This record gives sequence, C-alpha cells and structure tokens, in this order.
Amino acid sequence: MSSKLILVLGAGPRVGLNVVKKFADNGYKTVGVSRNPGEELSKVADLALSADFSKHESIKTIFDEVKSKVGVPNVVVYNGAANHGAKDPFDVSVEDFILDSNINIVSAYAALQQAIQAFKELPKGTPKTFIYTGNGLTHMNLPALMNNGMGKRAALYLIENAAQIHGDQGTRFYYADEREAGGAPVYGRIDGPAHGEFYYELASSEKTGPYEATFVKGKGYFDFEGGIGAK
Repeated sequence: MSSKLILVLGAGPRVGLNVVKKFADNGYKTVGVSRNPGEELSKVADLALSADFSKHESIKTIFDEVKSKVGVPNVVVYNGAANHGAKDPFDVSVEDFILDSNINIVSAYAALQQAIQAFKELPKGTPKTFIYTGNGLTHMNLPALMNNGMGKRAALYLIENAAQIHGDQGTRFYYADEREAGGAPVYGRIDGPAHGEFYYELASSEKTGPYEATFVKGKGYFDFEGGIGAK
C-alpha cells in the first residue's frame, strides 16, 4: 500500500496548520514542525515538533526523527519564511540578512535534499510531492520585502532545478503562489484553507502540473503566464 504521510515544515496557524488539517481529513498521517507548536497543532498532527529553520542542520534532524517515529514522508511542504524589512533594505544588518537567507533559502535547500533522498526509499509507484510556499515577489519588487523576495526567487530556481533533474517516476516539485482572481498578489490576505485545498490537489492529482503553481481561492490552479495582475 502506498505511503500517505505529509511533513509540513512551518506549521504555523495560517497556512501550515490548515495544510495539516486538510491532509489529516483525507487519511494522511501528519507531522507538523513549528518554532513554537501550539496546542491546536498537537491535537491535529500525529507528531508535532519544534525547530528553528535559521539553523539548517535542524532539517536533517527533523527528517531522521520523522522516519524513526512515523515513517518516510511522501509529501513534504516547506512553509518557512522570514523578512527583516526597512524603508531602505540596505539598512538591514548583515546578521539579519543572513538569518533571513538561512530560513528562506538554505534550509529550503536542505529540505529539498532530504526529501529527494527520502523519496528514493519509498516503494515504486508511490506518489511523491514537494511544495514550497511562495508568493508573487518572484515577479515584482518591493524594497521593504527585499530579503523575502530574494528568498522566494532563489527558491523558485531551486524548485525548477529539482523538477528538471528529479521530476520523474511520480515525483513532483512545486512553487505554490496564491493570487487574487486578477493575478495580483494576496499580500496579507493569505487564505490558509485555500492552501490546504490546493496542496492536497497537487499531491493527489495523477497529472504533474507546472512547477510554478499559481492558484486562486476556490478555483485552484490558474496560469497567469508568469505575470502579476493589477494591484
């Protein structure tokens, strides 16, 4: 029988927790990882872990613990994000720039590396999916969000390479980006349940969609042709 286990790296109250809930409701074993796991996550997930993604070495430790306690995940979601912003982004200290980069890029790379290795351990024919939670900063510039935007652009490149090199035999890699119906970014209006619905759709579909997976609440995948709509 195919493995049905999701590991959500960054199981916060908006996106991550709702992803855990959606997959749990559909028969998945679930592992949620957060800096400070709340009571709700502990109730929903089969295993709730604490970790600091500014330390990339925490990622391997998480995968090792998940394998020993629950099993090998066939769905991995990276939902970590950080941004030390300023009106002039070059006023941000080098230390904070490095911290944000560790969370947005370095630990995401570590998660991809560990996921690719883990997927190889699963039985042949098991659907395998990696999803990075992105945003519209890959196609627009907001100086106050420079650190986050750089991370998202780098992450999209990571996902593109993973999809090109390892995107076969039922393995899919996605950069998920929620948009308004007209293509504009959702900014602070991120919808957690919509992410849960879309992520489950990506993981359960028999077809592999584009690695840059833009979607609209209530409609699912929508191709904005790499652009940004009206603000």
